[in-house]
Amino acid sequence: MEITLDIAALIVFIFCITIYSIMIIYGLKHPTTSRKGSLNLVYEKYVEERVKASPLIAVQAVRNLIMANSAFISALLVLLGLLLAFYDQIFSKELITGTDISLGFIQMVVLVLIFVFCLFNFVLAIRMLVRFTILISSSPQNFEVCGMNGLRFTKDTLISAQNHWSFGIRGLFYSISVLAWLADPRLFLIGAISVTAYLIFFEDIYDRNLTDNSCDDDNIIGPE
Repeated sequence: MEITLDIAALIVFIFCITIYSIMIIYGLKHPTTSRKGSLNLVYEKYVEERVKASPLIAVQAVRNLIMANSAFISALLVLLGLLLAFYDQIFSKELITGTDISLGFIQMVVLVLIFVFCLFNFVLAIRMLVRFTILISSSPQNFEVCGMNGLRFTKDTLISAQNHWSFGIRGLFYSISVLAWLADPRLFLIGAISVTAYLIFFEDIYDRNLTDNSCDDDNIIGPE
């Protein structure tokens, strides 16, 4: 019975991630329909203001983000190493009914996939942020390359960095629910639903103020 609950919790977890992924992708493609998409429009305005005023302030702010990303990468690598080193002590050895695959192996694979996803996004965020510091300090409004306006490219770079940063953080949220799985599948189930509900209704998607948004999606150029 317990192993059945584990599998059911895993299915709900995958369903929650799928629903959130669809909603966030749609929200980013149509910025005025989601809180996260609207925030990206704010980042565009931020770039415009920094170009007019002092790009140095933007560079200093970005350095703090790079340090935060580096800290997360280091912590994830350490945690991943500990989980793999103490695999036998941490993960369940109970076999899934009708197979030779242990529940602990499934738990480890899910955690590793999430951690790799987080690492991938944090590394890409650093890459985009470094590119942004170069662009913002080079008067991007004054040049155009291969049909791409320098200011537009600078905006897209910052938005891409912020998106990768956000995806990495969201991955950490979901990893907490998976770690709770090691204690009890019920906690895993509750955690997956709770994280998804929080991200949709309080963080990235739903915002009652957006219903009055008069922006036209067709006039907004999205990030790369």
